Amino acid sequence: MKHCFLNKKNKILVKEFNNPQTNKTEMALLAFNGKMRDKIIENFNQHFLIEGDHIKNGGISSPKTILSLLGGSVGALGLAGVASGQLFMATANPATLMSIGSGVGSAVMGASGIVGQAPFLPVKGALMPVAAPLIAFQALSTITIMKQFKVVNEHLDKIQDTLNTILYRKEATFIGEVISASNRISEIEKQFYICNQFTDDMIVRLALLEDKINPIFERYNYLYKNRSTNTDTGLVELDLNDAYMAIVTSILDIQIDLLKMKINIQNNPGYMETAAKTFVDKIDYYKKLWTTIQNDSSEINKVKEELKDAVSGMNWWQKNMPSWLLGKNAERKENENKIKTFEKALQHQPMIDGSIESAREFCKSIQPAINKMSLIYWKDDLGEHSYYTDDLLIEEVAAKNI
Repeated sequence: MKHCFLNKKNKILVKEFNNPQTNKTEMALLAFNGKMRDKIIENFNQHFLIEGDHIKNGGISSPKTILSLLGGSVGALGLAGVASGQLFMATANPATLMSIGSGVGSAVMGASGIVGQAPFLPVKGALMPVAAPLIAFQALSTITIMKQFKVVNEHLDKIQDTLNTILYRKEATFIGEVISASNRISEIEKQFYICNQFTDDMIVRLALLEDKINPIFERYNYLYKNRSTNTDTGLVELDLNDAYMAIVTSILDIQIDLLKMKINIQNNPGYMETAAKTFVDKIDYYKKLWTTIQNDSSEINKVKEELKDAVSGMNWWQKNMPSWLLGKNAERKENENKIKTFEKALQHQPMIDGSIESAREFCKSIQPAINKMSLIYWKDDLGEHSYYTDDLLIEEVAAKNI
């Protein structure tokens, strides 16, 4: 007996899922059927022949994510033992869910435009067990977080433009390592953009870069945090380049973690949620650090003005006579030297301000992302194909067009 999905008439079987954390419907599993399914898979295969990859935008995801949905839907969707050749899509895109809820129909959008239209056919029956679809929710949540921080590279480029201006420091070795690490990270990102997946070589290189960047950040963060800003502060303590390098290495660390989240989606879906939470906590920590650094110049200027006031408050006798004649000549000279020290430190402020402004822009650009990407999966003679991508979208259409 043939299953209903073998019919060539276009239709999309739909199974909705409640988010186990909110108990609200926030995801749907779609099974494409008919000529439309064949056309979509054909488009993916054509892209593979031309570009060497099935998708244009997105990346490989572990098959476990969508199979966690398929496994519990076997009875309702009639998919037992016949997943080969079928195309599935798990979506949390609000626009898609609204279309599904309307019950009128859909236009299936591919890279080349509309590839088919079909009605939604809801699958009746009880919802999945609470724990079953959790991994898919975690995957789509992680993808949303990655989209929120997509702009990191743009702001990193702005900050890196000024790296060469501080090569005169004795820490030039660290500067060289940071520049090298930034270039290597960019290479890995470019490679991922081309092939939409991480090879073993890319994963090893990224791990080595993480081991390189983290100690450098901790070094400059330690130097920055353990200084003080007061009338007794010396020039070494006031060197704002420690703060600058803490900013640069923190953003490189963010860039590395974004790539690591893509690796988890591809290879380690069980760790996605933990990695995403850790990443968000790290961003909050860095934002506080940047805010503290941002306020440094005003603190330095405040102490400098205090020293100036102390000097200007002296009378002629105090300024020019030694202490044994009740003067403050030595104190005046010491304060004037300190003022020069603070002014020298503030000369670097435009560079620091530029990096801080880039960090601030980066923070402002972190906005809630509409999750247009979905998980797609199909199995054929060449094996399993599992991706997260926005190459396949659902658009609502009028009932008369179905």
